[in-house]
Amino acid sequence: MPKIYIHAGLPKTGSSFLQNSFELLEKGSHFKNITYPFIQDHESFYDIHSGNASDIGQYLSPNLHPIFLKNQLYSKVDSLLEQVLDKNKTVVFSSEYFSTVPKDRAIIFKDYLEKKGYEVELIVVIRPLKELLFSAYMQNIKRDGSTLHFVDWIDNIAKRLPAFYIDNIMSYKVPVNVIKYNKVSLFEELLTLVGEDKNLHKISKKAIVNRSLTRNELNLLLNINSIFNNSHLTTKISDKLLKELPNKLPTKMTIEESLAFEKSIAKTIPPFDSYNDPTEKKIIDFFMLDSDHPNSLLAKNENENDKSIDQETLKLTLNVIKDHIQINSTPNFKGGTSELSSNHDSLHNICRPYVEKFRGISLQLKKHHLQLALDIMNFAQLGRPNGPVINKEIAQYKKLLNKSQSQEK
Repeated sequence: MPKIYIHAGLPKTGSSFLQNSFELLEKGSHFKNITYPFIQDHESFYDIHSGNASDIGQYLSPNLHPIFLKNQLYSKVDSLLEQVLDKNKTVVFSSEYFSTVPKDRAIIFKDYLEKKGYEVELIVVIRPLKELLFSAYMQNIKRDGSTLHFVDWIDNIAKRLPAFYIDNIMSYKVPVNVIKYNKVSLFEELLTLVGEDKNLHKISKKAIVNRSLTRNELNLLLNINSIFNNSHLTTKISDKLLKELPNKLPTKMTIEESLAFEKSIAKTIPPFDSYNDPTEKKIIDFFMLDSDHPNSLLAKNENENDKSIDQETLKLTLNVIKDHIQINSTPNFKGGTSELSSNHDSLHNICRPYVEKFRGISLQLKKHHLQLALDIMNFAQLGRPNGPVINKEIAQYKKLLNKSQSQEK
């Protein structure tokens, strides 16, 4: 009987890289024993596309599809299995959404795969909770527009999220292969598990498909979320930063954040010592492991995470904001001076609804990059040309810039 492996994440365990690598090897006909069927061909290895079975996983998720029809699920499964040319090969389905599926839907899905003639097993990659939850927090900032700081966010999440994942993983009632997250050897280990040559990992690209935020990016996005309250905008900014600046090092936890995690995880419901199943206990053991390099997760001092936002990050961010609010005339960032359109009437109508948002961003940027702060404040002035506070701030910015330029000479 052929086998189907359901790779269910967990989230923030390198799933995007694994999924893109599987698709790359499938398209290159490198697999001998398995197949990774897909319906949509993704041109770029660096795109995040949530796995070959994302459509199935999303349909199984109650949050995304509260109304659930078996025939709709069966149709989606059949469509993906139609891409399997050799029916004797092991099949890999991948989607992090599989870790969000409740018991009733998981059983229906599993039963249908068995009815199609497959033996079903689950694969889950487990990362230490301190790393996983800190990374999940970043995702919440990037994708959901959150304005909460980690110490305010973690308490309720730490109480419920571990049990949520454990319950969903166990709900399929199939053998579960639990893998400890290791970004260096993870793909090799997964290839070996599904019955392929681990050396195929050498064909995959050494690339960062997704990464967490730097502290500077985190603070910037928190400010933007509080000003614009628009998760779509934050997602666009995040995608731009991750695509253009993929090799930036993620921020480290502060001591305050680490203490908040330790305090919250002690209140997990139900307590970790109440689990008795060997698979559940293995998941918890991996959850509670320290990082491979535990000291690397903490900033050595309180100033380490408090550096000025670099100019390239600001340029990319402000250009996305400009596109978002449909302003066709922008500051000339390359030249370092603002060259605004003379069509003030048109720009006034565009900028007027966003005056306070521009002013808020400008004030946040003032201590990091005065010229860019002035560029943004100029947009605020276009929306409110006779505003005494804005005009006073612009005069102050120009005075400080002139003083700085004189000192450089």
